[in-house]
Amino acid sequence: MVIKKIIFILTSCILVGCLSYRTEFRKKRFNNSPHIQNECGAFGIIDTSKLYKKVYMKSIINNEELIEFNQEYLKFYKNCKVGDFFHYDSKDINSLNPKKADMGFYYFDKEMITTKIYFDHPQGGGFVTQSFSARIDNDTLELKNEKYISKYKLINLPKEFLVYEPDW
Repeated sequence: MVIKKIIFILTSCILVGCLSYRTEFRKKRFNNSPHIQNECGAFGIIDTSKLYKKVYMKSIINNEELIEFNQEYLKFYKNCKVGDFFHYDSKDINSLNPKKADMGFYYFDKEMITTKIYFDHPQGGGFVTQSFSARIDNDTLELKNEKYISKYKLINLPKEFLVYEPDW
């Protein structure tokens, strides 16, 4: 009887550790993150005080510029975390609340950046892992893989907007 209770308690603890929850903005969060290196290796490449707005996207496979693509903003944080936002208002500090972002992680290995960003879908969800060659040219971050080239314009953020820490 005691062994059954111990097994039940251990199983319960393991399952509780794997549970997820949602923010008040319906974004999914996990207690455990995917395997990411402890060091991001991004110092000098990624500026965590800036916001990165997607301004250009080209399909390498079809060799065509994509005119319509989702508006997207990336906000990189310390500890290898990245938030994927789909709305930003320069007059509203709350628009960069990490609880409104899709959670993600990143790290650099030489000239490659790898991101793992969680997506949620009624038929399932999970982390999408993508690796890109990364290049910064003036005020533009260019990410390129075998399928796409994406360019992100760097946006300077006021100090007031840098108060948030990610909740994942």
